[in-house]
Amino acid sequence: MTGLREKKMIYGPGDLEAHRGTDGRYYVLDFGRIWPPEDPSYSKECNNKRSMFYKFLRGELVKTYDRAVCSDAFTSWNSDDDLSMKQLHNDEVSQLTKKVYEEKIPNFANELDSQQYQWPPMHVSDSRALKVLLKIVAPDKVHAHGINLRHLGYVRQRCRSTDAKKLLLEVCIARFVSVDLRQRLRDKMKEAQVPSDEPFKEVLVELFNMILGTSKSSNVFWQEELKNGIKQKYIQCLSEEEMRADYDLRANVDVRVVFSLLLKIQHIKLTKLAKKQLLCGCDQFRFVNADISSMDATTVRLGFLHTAEGMGLLLAARAKGTEGEQHKLQGERQLRVASRELERAYLINPLCGFTLMVWGSCLGHLADHQDDLTKKEAFYAQSCKTLSLCWNNGKKYPPMLKMWARNLRRYANVLIELGEHSRAEELMKQADDREGVQAGNALICTQMQDFMVDL
Repeated sequence: MTGLREKKMIYGPGDLEAHRGTDGRYYVLDFGRIWPPEDPSYSKECNNKRSMFYKFLRGELVKTYDRAVCSDAFTSWNSDDDLSMKQLHNDEVSQLTKKVYEEKIPNFANELDSQQYQWPPMHVSDSRALKVLLKIVAPDKVHAHGINLRHLGYVRQRCRSTDAKKLLLEVCIARFVSVDLRQRLRDKMKEAQVPSDEPFKEVLVELFNMILGTSKSSNVFWQEELKNGIKQKYIQCLSEEEMRADYDLRANVDVRVVFSLLLKIQHIKLTKLAKKQLLCGCDQFRFVNADISSMDATTVRLGFLHTAEGMGLLLAARAKGTEGEQHKLQGERQLRVASRELERAYLINPLCGFTLMVWGSCLGHLADHQDDLTKKEAFYAQSCKTLSLCWNNGKKYPPMLKMWARNLRRYANVLIELGEHSRAEELMKQADDREGVQAGNALICTQMQDFMVDL
């Protein structure tokens, strides 16, 4: 309930803006505070009274609550004249925040404790093993638990496994350094007077060598800058022992993991030789400018832009069909790029059922383009898993159910060819169940029905 002159009930923040354009249409903007804030009493360590304006709860968590919660809780925008309602809004958000700290974080910590971890041996260049490690605590995995990345410190404090603690520390270091690096590059941009990458490469090389321990400033960086930065950004991440001046964090950190994540976040590419030597032996490696192959601009795109791009490629591939080897190969290339775009859209907004539906369709068509039965099975399995996520998110679109049933049957047919008859029979039963739900829910707009025929 908000408003300066007349109170209105809206589902969203009080500073949401609606404008009537010169074209007569209405435009709504400023959705930055759409998710409710975290109860500030749970993050006293940050010492910022305005934390409710930037520390928000995850949508995955909010969705688990049985009713709508107030975006303006704990702010002056929560201006309901009924003080009991105002307090109720705050109490509901407090309950959700409590759920994060007392249920979600401990559960995620327990899950990490049960994982198997394997760091590649030193002097062995194995980027795949590093990627497997980082997938365990990838942003989408963290967010799926209703936890923000800023909570990783609390997660680490809850973990009992030394391996889990080690990986979480490496991730926190990489993410802190990423923020530090962005600021250093901004500062250099103000100074740079020449249209060249070299000044920025010098910034990268200087910071990278500090991380490796081959710079004169390495000790100060690891003992002071890094510890203080992580203490502020990832509360409770470091223990009292680790915060001591005589404790060296490098004793329990594999900097190869730190670099793998840092390079990925910042879209920095090393030369093949530099990457190989870095992964083989960090203790003997020192960066030079020539090791930096490229520094791509880091841009943030709205999820629906990736969805639109992926959807366009999917429709273009569908138009080509699978008749003729040339059309089939062209279509597969388009579908693979479409799948990557849709995956990016999903990672930005995991709650968007439409993105999941289109991505599931794309993976099904990728399966149709495969001649190898093993690859066919893999794509159909991924397609059905993606469509089940759409279903679990409460998006039970009838076209999606039809598509899901179709892919389940095709998946089953592949398994029959592979001789796995029992699994195939189970998938056929699942397909029948999906078609039963579809028959009982025939209400659907004609436009969507026509669109889904193309998908």
